[in-house]
Amino acid sequence: MPGGKTREVRIVRPVSRKRDGYNGFARADRAAAWTNFKADTGNFHMLHYRHVDGFFISAKNSGTQWFTFMLSHALAEQYGVEAPQFSSGPGRDAIIGPAKQKPVPGVPKIAVSHTIPSVMFSWRLMHALFEIPRCVVLVRDIRHALESIYVKWMNDLPAGEGMSLTDYVEGDPWQNREHADIWWSIQFFNHWGDVLTACPERNMLLRYEDAIEAPGEWVAKAARHYGIELTPAAIAAAEAVSSREAVRARLDPDAPKAVSDEDERASVHLSEKDEKIMRRILSRHMRYDFGYDWF
Repeated sequence: MPGGKTREVRIVRPVSRKRDGYNGFARADRAAAWTNFKADTGNFHMLHYRHVDGFFISAKNSGTQWFTFMLSHALAEQYGVEAPQFSSGPGRDAIIGPAKQKPVPGVPKIAVSHTIPSVMFSWRLMHALFEIPRCVVLVRDIRHALESIYVKWMNDLPAGEGMSLTDYVEGDPWQNREHADIWWSIQFFNHWGDVLTACPERNMLLRYEDAIEAPGEWVAKAARHYGIELTPAAIAAAEAVSSREAVRARLDPDAPKAVSDEDERASVHLSEKDEKIMRRILSRHMRYDFGYDWF
């Protein structure tokens, strides 16, 4: 495990921010209220699959594939089973995958999801009535997640089918587009902020920016949250596949592209105008900052 000072798990609290002109009746405000209503009345994924041993919940394009690949290798070493051969494609889900997937015998079942939970999961009554599994919630600075989504899904579209980065950053508050944008991210962060604040003992925040600095340390913390104390050999197995090069070397050649080309990724950055748009939207609608400088 890397040396240096141990990094603490962050506590999530609501933040105050200036909401100029907010009255709840603007188009974006009404859209947010509607999408929140749909989530609160229809998103019970964790209740339906509460038989699993834990959930690994992540925001879109926040390092899910990378972190679960490391954790899978750690669990493979810990429990003496075969580690996933590929870091992409169906093979990467051999140990950690969708909730409906059959578990590996003798290995705790950790289910992966991008679910936005109903507000009811922030009610202690829900946890008193049902045994909801522990969750690790992976997030990433929204500006970098947006850049990553744009590169992966929109940068290579044929002429006339794509959109500018600025238009993508502005997003669709009704969330009718095919791929997640800033409005999906706001809903994810706000709902999970509520759950993390209400039940910190059951839910652990994991930031991509912290994990990238000390992968083995955060894999061990995530496993510990699930009640698994990893051995040094298991942590070493995770660290052995923690680099970008290690992930790229194990990509499934038959699976769709999962890791963006480095040059292509480096060419896409929010402009000053894009950043201003992002901050305006977040300051109006985001209720948690997760330690990022959004406001």
